[in-house]
Amino acid sequence: MRRATAGASQDLITVTPQALGRIRATLREAGREGYWLRVELVGRGEAGFLYRLTFIPSELHEPEDILQPLDRLRLVIDPLSARYLTGATLRYLESAKESGFKIDNPNPLWRDPLAAASPRR
Repeated sequence: MRRATAGASQDLITVTPQALGRIRATLREAGREGYWLRVELVGRGEAGFLYRLTFIPSELHEPEDILQPLDRLRLVIDPLSARYLTGATLRYLESAKESGFKIDNPNPLWRDPLAAASPRR
């Protein structure tokens, strides 16, 4: 992972070749080559974390964002989301049942003991 100014060299999120290909194709089709992909955790639901994926111009990232190189692109991850995305995999699925990006995340939904003990509905 990399902060906007410096950092370590380990990736937070693994991106499959299919997902990378779809990201490139989407940017090309939209005429937005040179944009970066922002990955944000926006909440938790019964089935898992909720995410928002957004293409942004490179100059719109925040100084505290983590920048992960991705071929000629970059993933932009805010520090709060990064806590819950370490080890996640971004995939692109295309089948009769489903189509789109999917994030497989090995991190627990509820880390703190009080929230983990609460019943879910």
